[in-house]
Amino acid sequence: MTFQEEIHQLVETGAMNSKKLEQLMTREEVTNSLTYMGTLRAWLTDKRRKEQSQSTEDRNGNENCSEVLKRIAEKKRRAMIPERFKDASFKNFDLSLYRDQETAKYMYDAILTWFNLYNTPLKKIGGWMYVFSQAYGSGKTRMACSILNELIERYQISSFFITSAEILKEIKASWSEGASGESELIDKLSRIPILVIDDFGAEKVSEWVNDKIFTVINERYEENRMTIFTSNHPIGSLPYDKRISTRLTETCNVIFFPEECIRSGIGNNLNRELYRQVKREGDMG
Repeated sequence: MTFQEEIHQLVETGAMNSKKLEQLMTREEVTNSLTYMGTLRAWLTDKRRKEQSQSTEDRNGNENCSEVLKRIAEKKRRAMIPERFKDASFKNFDLSLYRDQETAKYMYDAILTWFNLYNTPLKKIGGWMYVFSQAYGSGKTRMACSILNELIERYQISSFFITSAEILKEIKASWSEGASGESELIDKLSRIPILVIDDFGAEKVSEWVNDKIFTVINERYEENRMTIFTSNHPIGSLPYDKRISTRLTETCNVIFFPEECIRSGIGNNLNRELYRQVKREGDMG
């Protein structure tokens, strides 16, 4: 292979690098040839241009990534997800805690399917979710927060978590601000793109309570705004009037959770992890 062929092969195949360039620049054939020097200078110029372009892309990419992460963190902060579940996700939702594995897996698969259909016509026709189990501590709230976290991370969408009892508490607290305070709160709950109402139907229901809950539900129903409920009541047994339950029957995908409490299993896992950590430190000592 001639020296000229060697240069062209290195350049065309991308095998040229800075070390190879230094070696070539010292060879007599290069220093005595304007053609070869031009080829090498062209390679060097192109290399520097690509490096600068890549550097700019990387910098912009890092900046964009940083902005996205900031936006996600802010969306999560505003969502008011309980501290215990701020990192809840589909990945760390432990199905092995359930004795009824068949129901648990069906529930999990149904929720993943719903999640993957979120940004499809399902959203346009309502596609609400009603997470139900009569058992306390079955994981309903943890799953609702997992869904909220996953939606925020994927779509960076505004959302809010609140219990039905807290809705009423916040409405009463807003009275100190006059009529506008209650109106602004109900408007916020009605208009937020995604709303999770936890422990739906757990509060003592009066005519006043029913009317306030209906106002929020009906506004979201009419505007097809995504709503996720957790409850220990079947929809037909909710303590509200039929205006609310029939709207939920029409719009909700009902997800049945296993009828068992998994809190003792979570506690046992924590105790085992603590024991392992103590033993590990003891062995190291």
